[in-house]
Amino acid sequence: MIARSLLALAALAALTGAKDDPLRGYTPSGPATRCAADSSATPVILDGHRIGLRRGSNRMWVSEIASCPSLDPYSTLVIERFGGGPLCRNDRFRVLTPGVTIPSRTCFFSTFTPYDRVKRR
Repeated sequence: MIARSLLALAALAALTGAKDDPLRGYTPSGPATRCAADSSATPVILDGHRIGLRRGSNRMWVSEIASCPSLDPYSTLVIERFGGGPLCRNDRFRVLTPGVTIPSRTCFFSTFTPYDRVKRR
């Protein structure tokens, strides 16, 4: 009985640890900047502390988020934009969790680091 329980726990640990790195295949391509270079990039929640702005499949700008409740890949970002231009450090957003109608408290973007897709040879 104990052996089966340990086996089940090991299988569960393997499944939860098997999640892919959302930045697999990308490498940092420059220093962090105040703003993302592209205003038409699509925001993507990478994990509980990073948001990426993806334009096509070759470039992504990643912002490390210090603290934001309910930030996970299944949530929806509600970005509060005032005026045009790219997203920048300290621009605001909130998170809407599936099944909930009230978004989280206001959260803020940090600096944006550009990542480029690694070219295969």
